[in-house]
Amino acid sequence: MKKSLIGIAILLFAILLQQCSSGMEMDILSFMIGIVGLIITIICGVKSDQ
Repeated sequence: MKKSLIGIAILLFAILLQQCSSGMEMDILSFMIGIVGLIITIICGVKSDQ
């Protein structure tokens, strides 16, 4: 279950990066929130697997 949650977080972050590179208006704040969310999800997933 945790691996699928990490996979979903990575996919959502990839969508955020795609929007950024396609020229859509994106704030630095939303990009930072995406990075923080991805890091928190990965850390929680790794901690629960141990």
